[in-house]
Amino acid sequence: MKRNIILCLSVVFGLTFFYVQNSLSHSNSAPVIDCMSCHQGDLKTDLVIVTGIPKAYKPGNSYKLKITVKSEVKAQGESQGGFALEASAGKLIVSDKKNTQISGSVLTHTLIGSQKRSWEFTWQAPKTGEDVTLTVMAVASNGDHSSFGEEVGAQSYTIKAAGK
Repeated sequence: MKRNIILCLSVVFGLTFFYVQNSLSHSNSAPVIDCMSCHQGDLKTDLVIVTGIPKAYKPGNSYKLKITVKSEVKAQGESQGGFALEASAGKLIVSDKKNTQISGSVLTHTLIGSQKRSWEFTWQAPKTGEDVTLTVMAVASNGDHSSFGEEVGAQSYTIKAAGK
């Protein structure tokens, strides 16, 4: 009897540990710009691009931007990838609440957004006219819920104010 109780408790503990580890490690958002703390793969600068960035911004104007992950990694499940983006100035605005969200100062994907490899958002330029750096990291996920076999990319863009 004692042996059965110990065995049952061990199974419950093991399943609980697996569930907690799995749910914490697959939160499907990126609260910081450091995808490589959870995902492993080669760091590639050409994996992620942001389009729609103006050559020079007009202070206070808003710009519709798009993040795209380009990879040959095939997903085995629903999860295709994810991203985290920070702006040194201005305001990041969620324009697609289904697929993107703000977490602290970082724009990132949602659970449903992890089923994509491109995301749209709006950036409102600062009114002060300072140089702005957009920093983005992204993952092309293979969807197997492990941290292996994925590709990670990073890119940084500097935008100057018009007339500077």
